Amino acid sequence: MAEQTSERHAVIVAKDHTEFETCRDVQCEPWQIDIRSGISKDDAWDIVFYVYDPVDGDAFLKDFSSVFPIIIVTKGEVTDEILHLAEQEIRGLIRSSYLIEKGADILRDMDITPFVVEPEANYTVARHVSDRQVQLRKISRFEVIEEKLPKTVTKDEMKTLEELVNGNDTDAIAKNRHYSKSTINSQISSLIKKFQLEDRTQLVVEMIRAGYVRSYK
Repeated sequence: MAEQTSERHAVIVAKDHTEFETCRDVQCEPWQIDIRSGISKDDAWDIVFYVYDPVDGDAFLKDFSSVFPIIIVTKGEVTDEILHLAEQEIRGLIRSSYLIEKGADILRDMDITPFVVEPEANYTVARHVSDRQVQLRKISRFEVIEEKLPKTVTKDEMKTLEELVNGNDTDAIAKNRHYSKSTINSQISSLIKKFQLEDRTQLVVEMIRAGYVRSYK
């Protein structure tokens, strides 16, 4: 008999439930999704999607960010005006439309994605959020998940990518990997092209945002 997977519970906390009712029907075992206007510290949630309210949002995060993993959901764009949310111990920052459209994907990757930021988010915001979370969570190192990378990424490129994600510049990577700087720059350029990005900053953000790396404290 196949082993049954224990249910896991997610909740969307929103004053207005209307926009999120379809999320109840998301099929993503072993996850079950509920929608509530409020929660208690005595609840047992594995992840909380909190629809941010400017009036009492900061108080909510102060009360619950140390109790439950929280992903902040905004009704509008993720902009510089809400960067202060990254100062809290949160697990992600997304728009409500992204939660509604990609809720199953978010839950499915929850255990391997250190911080959830949607692809359309401004890269400056994503970089700021990711950097701040590394500081808050005292992450000592990121490790690239080889099986998640495109098959076109070579093992050499993967090792260089891991150095890059861990904050090393070209000089440090060349020294650590015993390669010339020109070789490292060529590998980074190749990676940027393979992921269809514009520069190495976008490359680092994409690795963290899309769950290509796992974090270690």
